[in-house]
Amino acid sequence: MSSTGSNTFWSRLARLGVAGQAALVSLVIAGLALITAPIAQAVSGTIGLAAVGVAGGACWVGALAALLFVSLFPTPQTALYGLAGGMFFRTTLPMVVGVVLHFKVPALADAGMIFYLLVFYMATLATETLLLVAKIPNTPNRRNPASDPSHG
Repeated sequence: MSSTGSNTFWSRLARLGVAGQAALVSLVIAGLALITAPIAQAVSGTIGLAAVGVAGGACWVGALAALLFVSLFPTPQTALYGLAGGMFFRTTLPMVVGVVLHFKVPALADAGMIFYLLVFYMATLATETLLLVAKIPNTPNRRNPASDPSHG
Protein backbone atom coordinates (compact mmCIF):
# COMPACT_ATOMS: atom_id res chain seq x y z
CA MET A 1 0.00 0.00 0.00
CA SER A 2 1.38 3.42 -0.91
CA SER A 3 2.03 6.11 1.64
CA THR A 4 -0.91 8.14 0.35
CA GLY A 5 -3.20 5.11 0.48
CA SER A 6 -2.07 4.35 4.01
CA ASN A 7 -2.67 7.95 5.08
CA THR A 8 -6.14 7.86 3.53
CA PHE A 9 -6.96 4.62 5.36
CA TRP A 10 -5.84 6.03 8.73
CA SER A 11 -7.56 9.36 8.19
CA ARG A 12 -10.83 7.59 7.34
CA LEU A 13 -10.57 5.51 10.51
CA ALA A 14 -9.76 8.62 12.54
CA ARG A 15 -12.83 10.45 11.21
CA LEU A 16 -15.25 7.68 12.18
CA GLY A 17 -17.65 8.68 14.91
CA VAL A 18 -18.98 6.29 17.51
CA ALA A 19 -21.70 5.04 15.15
CA GLY A 20 -19.15 4.35 12.41
CA GLN A 21 -16.84 2.60 14.85
CA ALA A 22 -19.74 0.50 16.15
CA ALA A 23 -20.67 -0.40 12.57
CA LEU A 24 -17.10 -1.49 11.84
CA VAL A 25 -16.93 -3.62 14.99
CA SER A 26 -20.32 -5.11 14.08
CA LEU A 27 -19.06 -5.99 10.60
CA VAL A 28 -16.00 -7.70 12.06
CA ILE A 29 -18.19 -9.71 14.45
CA ALA A 30 -20.60 -10.65 11.65
CA GLY A 31 -17.78 -11.65 9.32
CA LEU A 32 -16.15 -13.77 11.99
CA ALA A 33 -19.51 -15.37 12.79
CA LEU A 34 -19.87 -16.33 9.13
CA ILE A 35 -16.49 -18.04 9.32
CA THR A 36 -16.94 -19.78 12.68
CA ALA A 37 -20.61 -20.82 12.35
CA PRO A 38 -20.04 -23.58 9.76
CA ILE A 39 -17.17 -24.94 11.84
CA ALA A 40 -19.30 -24.91 14.99
CA GLN A 41 -22.18 -26.56 13.14
CA ALA A 42 -19.92 -29.31 11.81
CA VAL A 43 -18.28 -29.96 15.18
CA SER A 44 -21.21 -29.58 17.60
CA GLY A 45 -24.41 -29.27 15.61
CA THR A 46 -27.05 -26.70 16.50
CA ILE A 47 -25.66 -26.06 19.97
CA GLY A 48 -22.40 -25.08 18.29
CA LEU A 49 -24.26 -22.34 16.45
CA ALA A 50 -25.69 -21.18 19.78
CA ALA A 51 -22.17 -21.15 21.23
CA VAL A 52 -20.96 -18.94 18.38
CA GLY A 53 -23.97 -16.64 18.80
CA VAL A 54 -23.51 -16.26 22.54
CA ALA A 55 -19.76 -15.70 22.22
CA GLY A 56 -20.14 -13.18 19.41
CA GLY A 57 -22.97 -11.40 21.18
CA ALA A 58 -21.10 -11.12 24.47
CA CYS A 59 -18.01 -9.71 22.76
CA TRP A 60 -20.12 -7.37 20.64
CA VAL A 61 -21.86 -5.91 23.71
CA GLY A 62 -18.53 -5.54 25.51
CA ALA A 63 -16.93 -3.87 22.50
CA LEU A 64 -19.81 -1.43 22.03
CA ALA A 65 -19.79 -0.56 25.73
CA ALA A 66 -16.05 0.10 25.50
CA LEU A 67 -16.46 2.32 22.43
CA LEU A 68 -19.20 4.32 24.12
CA PHE A 69 -17.18 4.73 27.29
CA VAL A 70 -14.04 5.82 25.43
CA SER A 71 -16.09 8.42 23.53
CA LEU A 72 -16.92 10.10 26.85
CA PHE A 73 -13.24 11.04 27.26
CA PRO A 74 -12.22 12.66 23.95
CA THR A 75 -9.37 14.91 25.09
CA PRO A 76 -5.73 13.86 25.45
CA GLN A 77 -5.88 14.82 29.14
CA THR A 78 -8.70 12.35 29.83
CA ALA A 79 -7.79 9.65 27.30
CA LEU A 80 -6.27 7.41 29.97
CA TYR A 81 -9.58 7.32 31.85
CA GLY A 82 -11.37 6.31 28.68
CA LEU A 83 -8.77 3.66 27.92
CA ALA A 84 -8.98 2.13 31.40
CA GLY A 85 -12.78 2.15 31.45
CA GLY A 86 -12.92 0.78 27.93
CA MET A 87 -10.62 -2.08 28.92
CA PHE A 88 -12.87 -2.82 31.87
CA PHE A 89 -16.02 -3.11 29.74
CA ARG A 90 -14.33 -4.85 26.80
CA THR A 91 -12.83 -7.50 29.07
CA THR A 92 -15.27 -7.90 31.94
CA LEU A 93 -18.57 -8.24 30.08
CA PRO A 94 -17.52 -11.06 27.72
CA MET A 95 -15.45 -12.89 30.31
CA VAL A 96 -18.14 -12.85 33.00
CA VAL A 97 -20.75 -14.04 30.51
CA GLY A 98 -18.34 -16.71 29.27
CA VAL A 99 -17.42 -18.03 32.70
CA VAL A 100 -20.99 -18.01 34.04
CA LEU A 101 -22.41 -19.77 30.98
CA HIS A 102 -19.51 -22.20 30.88
CA PHE A 103 -20.46 -23.48 34.32
CA LYS A 104 -24.25 -23.01 34.17
CA VAL A 105 -24.92 -24.37 30.66
CA PRO A 106 -22.88 -27.55 30.13
CA ALA A 107 -24.10 -27.92 26.54
CA LEU A 108 -22.51 -24.59 25.60
CA ALA A 109 -19.33 -25.57 27.40
CA ASP A 110 -19.23 -28.88 25.53
CA ALA A 111 -19.71 -27.01 22.24
CA GLY A 112 -16.59 -24.93 22.95
CA MET A 113 -18.28 -21.61 23.64
CA ILE A 114 -15.32 -20.33 25.66
CA PHE A 115 -13.00 -20.92 22.69
CA TYR A 116 -15.32 -19.03 20.34
CA LEU A 117 -15.50 -16.27 22.94
CA LEU A 118 -11.72 -15.94 22.88
CA VAL A 119 -11.70 -15.79 19.07
CA PHE A 120 -14.30 -13.01 19.04
CA TYR A 121 -12.59 -11.22 21.91
CA MET A 122 -9.24 -11.10 20.10
CA ALA A 123 -10.91 -9.83 16.93
CA THR A 124 -12.77 -7.05 18.75
CA LEU A 125 -9.64 -6.12 20.69
CA ALA A 126 -7.62 -5.80 17.47
CA THR A 127 -10.37 -3.81 15.76
CA GLU A 128 -10.83 -1.40 18.65
CA THR A 129 -7.08 -0.97 18.99
CA LEU A 130 -6.87 0.06 15.33
CA LEU A 131 -9.74 2.48 15.81
CA LEU A 132 -8.18 4.07 18.88
CA VAL A 133 -4.66 4.26 17.44
CA ALA A 134 -6.07 6.00 14.35
CA LYS A 135 -7.35 8.77 16.63
CA ILE A 136 -3.83 9.63 17.84
CA PRO A 137 -2.75 12.79 16.01
CA ASN A 138 0.19 12.41 13.67
CA THR A 139 3.01 14.68 14.80
CA PRO A 140 5.93 14.24 12.37
CA ASN A 141 7.98 17.01 14.01
CA ARG A 142 7.98 15.37 17.43
CA ARG A 143 11.46 15.60 18.92
CA ASN A 144 13.21 13.07 21.09
CA PRO A 145 14.05 14.84 24.39
CA ALA A 146 17.20 12.73 24.78
CA SER A 147 18.63 14.07 21.50
CA ASP A 148 17.59 17.68 22.18
CA PRO A 149 20.73 19.76 22.90
CA SER A 150 18.76 22.03 25.25
CA HIS A 151 17.74 19.00 27.33
CA GLY A 152 19.60 18.59 30.64
